[in-house]
Amino acid sequence: MANKFDIFTHTAKPLTEINSATTPRSWVMNDVGRCEFSMSLMDAKTTEINLQYGNLVHIVHIPSVSTENSVVLDTNGKLPDWTGIILPPRVWNAGVLNATAYTAEAILTFRPMPYESVSGTPAVIFKKILELANQWPGVHILPGNIEDINKTFSDDLRNSAYEHIVTLIKRSGMSWSVTGEIGRFGDLELYGNLTVGTGTDTGMDMNDLNSELRSPIMTEQGTPYNTVIGYSFAHTKNGRYVSRPAISQGSFADYGFFGKNMNFMGLHDPSSVDWSAQQQANAMSRPSRIMSRTALDYRDTFDHLVKGNYVDVDEKGAGFAPGGGFGFTGKGRIISLDYSDLSNKANMNLELVYG
Repeated sequence: MANKFDIFTHTAKPLTEINSATTPRSWVMNDVGRCEFSMSLMDAKTTEINLQYGNLVHIVHIPSVSTENSVVLDTNGKLPDWTGIILPPRVWNAGVLNATAYTAEAILTFRPMPYESVSGTPAVIFKKILELANQWPGVHILPGNIEDINKTFSDDLRNSAYEHIVTLIKRSGMSWSVTGEIGRFGDLELYGNLTVGTGTDTGMDMNDLNSELRSPIMTEQGTPYNTVIGYSFAHTKNGRYVSRPAISQGSFADYGFFGKNMNFMGLHDPSSVDWSAQQQANAMSRPSRIMSRTALDYRDTFDHLVKGNYVDVDEKGAGFAPGGGFGFTGKGRIISLDYSDLSNKANMNLELVYG
């Protein structure tokens, strides 16, 4: 067992600690991760009160230690904490209950927004969405690490808090997450985070000691669009702003013209439409190159495995190398991570960065 697994009520009050491995639990960049765990029906803690839908979970990875002749030499790396909400599916097998939880971002899918228009920088809008989400009963998500950019956006709130945050992220080019920690009185505290950029360049080399290859080695996916024409929201044709073509020059030079119209619902200001169109052109300009690796519990490897972080990759067996031949040497961004307590390995998807 390599975790401390605590369960809380839907109002974040402590319930119990259970003894269960996750098989696996995942972290996903700018999206919802999933956790699967099992409980024996013979376990006195396998109760509806403990495993009720809407209950919250907080899982802390316990680092392994390196020993020699029963002497502890060093403590290995630690994975990020995992916080989420218990939801369906729930599967009953002979003597075993298989339960599922999703990362705390999923809570915001159950927070409908009022019909209200908002505007401001990304930080202003993000905080306003959290404020409106917290008007509903249940656990509250408080502002955590909030960064900002000097751009003004708008949105017409109609759907869930989650959907509008995802829209804000796509338009601004920022990143977000919901993290949890246990407070001084034992309650679970949740924090919404909005950050510029994507993560830390760890400088860690993914090699044969700290990782294993997975099949397929690399997949290139997603139709490229290198020219985006953005349209603002308007009730009439004359009131609609049409952006200048937002172009990703490198992709345009390599592939030729791949154009796309995009309607930005809720955006009214021309500068925000121009910015959002350029963000989309940059994001979609080339197919994503996704490399699969399995990280091993080797020294401090797990310390660096945070979604959005960058690691160094040197792979000779996939991709076209500059100047001819095959291979890739450069940065890979961790876009998803799946860790199993039973295998003590973490399957990663790395998005390779175009030079």
